Amino acid sequence: NTLFVLNLADAGYSVYSQTLYSVNRTVFLCRVLRVFGARELSVPFGRSGLSKAMIIEEWSCALEFLSILRIDAARRGASKAHRVYAAQAEHCHRLREAEEAAEICVENLQIAFVKSGGEKPAHATEAVAGAEIVGRLSEQFPSFKLSFLALRLRALASQLRMDYLATVKLCDDALELLKQYPIFSNHARIGEYALMGLISSIQGHNHEAVSRYIELYEKHLDKREDNWLNFKEFQYLQLMHSLAFKDAFRLVQDILSNTRYEIQAEAVHDRWSLFRLNAEFATGARVPVTKYEDFAALVPSLTADKAGLNTSMILLHILLLAERKQFGELRDRIEFIRGYRKRH
Repeated sequence: NTLFVLNLADAGYSVYSQTLYSVNRTVFLCRVLRVFGARELSVPFGRSGLSKAMIIEEWSCALEFLSILRIDAARRGASKAHRVYAAQAEHCHRLREAEEAAEICVENLQIAFVKSGGEKPAHATEAVAGAEIVGRLSEQFPSFKLSFLALRLRALASQLRMDYLATVKLCDDALELLKQYPIFSNHARIGEYALMGLISSIQGHNHEAVSRYIELYEKHLDKREDNWLNFKEFQYLQLMHSLAFKDAFRLVQDILSNTRYEIQAEAVHDRWSLFRLNAEFATGARVPVTKYEDFAALVPSLTADKAGLNTSMILLHILLLAERKQFGELRDRIEFIRGYRKRH
């Protein structure tokens, strides 16, 4: 019973989510009617469900509705209607196969990321190959989902190649595609490209695009979502790069007092603690670090991150030593860095 009384509109779900729910609910209803020998009663539901399934490109559901309608047309001897439904079913079948092939390209890339421990420039070739395959499929079978998958792979490939200008252009193309297909436009899809565009804009020092993506992301992302913290990390970095140190410090303080922050993993807590230390130094506040070993107590999970934020800790310590005119220790740390660079 719950399946038929849930109201996603009242819960604030997007039009796409509401339509998807309605389509799958109709599929379930048609199956139940067939089980109880009331196939004829499923026909009007099949017609209404088909139109919605086609709009949101749910080809598997569309094929199920077309099967109901095709069988009914055959039973009635309606040869013209049967030909129409059969042709539609063939078209949906091809689209479903094309979409599945595209999804497999994305999944193969995800497998490569997992096996190698993350996204790396070496994966760019595989991403480009996948993008070319999906691009051809989207040209052969025009649809929103195939076009969107093609853009996702192209943007990922350009990001892996560190071609940030191209990535920003592809993010803009994806956002424009969402405007052309408003039913598919939701916070998750907009947020995906707003974040990718923000990261690439920061890397490419495109300050106009950074401001635009920050405004877009603030508009579409809920503070209760984990991605909000990811977005805020890059916003913090942008503020620091722009020398807006006081604004960056205020942002850190806002994050540390946010309820979502409290339930995050230790690594997230430690990243923001390190951001706080850097913002404190940049704004002239007292930084509670005397010797490098103090970081182990303040941000314990980051001390082993030799290829990442551990470098930031070393640089902050050097700046503190220079500010405090502890030149003997500063000389020792500079010598340490020379060996550190060779090892890591």
